[in-house]
Amino acid sequence: MVVASNPLRERLRALLMLALYRSGRQADALEAYVEARRALDELGLEPDAELRALQGAILRQDATLDVEPEALRLRRHLPAPATALVGRRTEVDAVLELLRGDVRLVTLTGPGGAGKTRVALRAAHDLADAFADGVWFVGLAPLVDPALVRPAIAQTLDMAEPALETELRDRELLLLLDNFEQLLDAARVVGELLQTAPRLRVLATSRSPLRVYGEHELDVPPLPAAEAEELFVARARAAGRDLSMGPLVAEICERLDGLPLAIELVAARTAELTPDELLGSLDRRLELASRGARDLPERQRTLRAAIDWSHELLSPEARRLFARLGAFAGGFTREAALAVCEGHAETLVGLQDGNLVRRGDDGRYRMLQTIREYAVERLGASGEEAEVRRRHADHFLQLAEELVAALGGDGVDAAYATYEREHDNLRAALTFAGAAGLLELRVRLAAAVAHFWLVRGHLAEGRAWLEETLALKGETEISPDLHAQVLRKLATLEWRQGDLERATEHAEAALPLLARQVDENERYRLLILLGCIEYSRRNLEGAREWWEQSATLSRALQNEGHLALALANLGVVLAEQQDYAAAAKIFEESVDVARRAEHREYLANALMGLGDMNLRLGERSAGRSQLIESMGLYSGLDFRDRLASCCVWLAPAPEQDGDYSLAARLLGAASGIRQQTGASLDWTEQEFIDETVARLRAAAGDAAFEAAFAEGEAEPNEVVRDVLVGGSAAVAAAPAADPGGHPDRRAAG
Repeated sequence: MVVASNPLRERLRALLMLALYRSGRQADALEAYVEARRALDELGLEPDAELRALQGAILRQDATLDVEPEALRLRRHLPAPATALVGRRTEVDAVLELLRGDVRLVTLTGPGGAGKTRVALRAAHDLADAFADGVWFVGLAPLVDPALVRPAIAQTLDMAEPALETELRDRELLLLLDNFEQLLDAARVVGELLQTAPRLRVLATSRSPLRVYGEHELDVPPLPAAEAEELFVARARAAGRDLSMGPLVAEICERLDGLPLAIELVAARTAELTPDELLGSLDRRLELASRGARDLPERQRTLRAAIDWSHELLSPEARRLFARLGAFAGGFTREAALAVCEGHAETLVGLQDGNLVRRGDDGRYRMLQTIREYAVERLGASGEEAEVRRRHADHFLQLAEELVAALGGDGVDAAYATYEREHDNLRAALTFAGAAGLLELRVRLAAAVAHFWLVRGHLAEGRAWLEETLALKGETEISPDLHAQVLRKLATLEWRQGDLERATEHAEAALPLLARQVDENERYRLLILLGCIEYSRRNLEGAREWWEQSATLSRALQNEGHLALALANLGVVLAEQQDYAAAAKIFEESVDVARRAEHREYLANALMGLGDMNLRLGERSAGRSQLIESMGLYSGLDFRDRLASCCVWLAPAPEQDGDYSLAARLLGAASGIRQQTGASLDWTEQEFIDETVARLRAAAGDAAFEAAFAEGEAEPNEVVRDVLVGGSAAVAAAPAADPGGHPDRRAAG
């Protein structure tokens, strides 16, 4: 009757479900949940986290739902949380397994606000049946003197401190020592008690491990995405805002690092701010997460207070290092931290122990975004921010210029992987150099990152950085070589975006700067680019003239990498003139030269052209093999734009074998990649796609073509993977065919 009168009161629904279950009516309890969900669905709502958790517990017949004997309840000397624990089953189960086994000391570690105490309380609650003398909570947060830990334990257990070991010797109990991090000098007390009381077990929570013999440290990480969303929705509903899990809530939780305290504090603000408004305010996380319940401990009322608590426990040297680490973005290596921050390795380890930085399996250190925001504040207040950020920018300039030198050889994979890992740090260095007026540093750094932007498809971002760099330069004189290099790299990105007018303007502006050029390699690259721009204008003769000059210069420089690219581009002109045999011959030479130079990018380019020619000449086995090898090389480099071209030029192979689906998926994959990168199509490729699409629609039907194309467009990486692992007989097979009818490929810059 009460539930029927209040159908949306989820607490009443939960009590009904529990009563039914405890009466032996599990099916009726689950049906009550279904009815609750149906009533909420009518209003577009979902059951809250507590009700869903209860349903799960009923389904698995969780022992915690049973009515417990009074003797078992009396074993628990624990505070009662005001809200239900959301998620954390993995961590709780791990504690149970350890303390029911042979482990006698478990320390839950993690950053402030990770929910260590809640996990410990849940685990201690569930362990009551294993300890005849009970599970006892000892709150250490108010203590600042390590000498008070032993008296606090004795007081909690109602034992005389001098006789503590004697009293505990025969007791079977669990001590939950909460918030040990500020009292680590008292860790020896824990060790002594464990030695004298063989049936004693200890569960501690601390932001740093106790470093006691036999300790098992268990990390309490930020919440997984689904659990973080569930917690946010539950706490928002408690604040009076009915929300459902979805992309907006997921992004808020991700920006809060999945940190339970931050999520709870920000969710409480939904009473006054919409989720969209919250998301727009998350650049100020510390300010936003600042209104905790008045009955919470001071350190848990705001996110800033939680981090303050950890910060105050640091030594002066550790505080300096922590603040300086705020200069990094997106993580850092040990070597970079010590070089930029001028700190010591043991101090960095101390920050890791205190969970202010976290070290991943890859050896890379990271800060949670919320903690980094705090570190940036500390760096700004230190009076040394400009000096630290200058060292950071200098460090990453040196790194970026070393990476440029590695792009043409065996170290290319490692170089691009390093660019990816350090992209946020490179952005931070570019921003600082511009704001600080360090023009030469800014220009050199932008130039050193530009090819990475091209290869990995960051065309719009790279163009914006380079345009801003030139605007900052204004009329200021810089090295002609460096000025020409930035103009050429900007023109390259503009060319790939199809902005031929701007590309021509900037490329031609670089020419007079190279009149007294000492580094002929830069002149070579500009000649290649000018030819590419003319080719995109359909001016084949103009393109050929520039590329012949580049080939002549590369031979004079005795640079086989340069020669491989110049030859391949001349092969494009011959192909467009339909001299396929001559084009194949020059592409073969380009392949040989690129292999000798061990230049994988230029080898992939030459193989793509050679494969194209062989398909036209009827050498389908060789053509497919060469195109797939090219695709593999570009895939390894993650050169997205050129990978898309490989998909396009390979499409006729499965088409000729009647596998219209794979052909359409390849075209779809190319389209999907181009949408991701913002690269434009050259005229030859666009004409070829139009002709191939028309043939495939006629052969397979519009519906089948569109479905396969959409599949490839949505999952381009899957299409590439299928081809590279040899998953299609249409690509792996190579029957003979008549030549002709296959348009040419684009030039490379």
